[in-house]
Amino acid sequence: MAEESSDSSQRGFLEKHYEEVKEHWRKNFAFLDYYKKTLGRAEPLPKWTDADVEEFIASDPVYGPQNS
Repeated sequence: MAEESSDSSQRGFLEKHYEEVKEHWRKNFAFLDYYKKTLGRAEPLPKWTDADVEEFIASDPVYGPQNS
């Protein structure tokens, strides 16, 4: 019985400590929520196809070929 209670109290301590640490970092990185709301996208940008890449290269004859 004594082992069970010490194990549960140890688990309780670790859970409490984990929640405190999680809350601490949530407060420290709260500014990221602001940027996520203002700069975030509803949908991700579409993936580039090979045709898109070729069009980009053709649109800039000086620097476009360096990107391929």
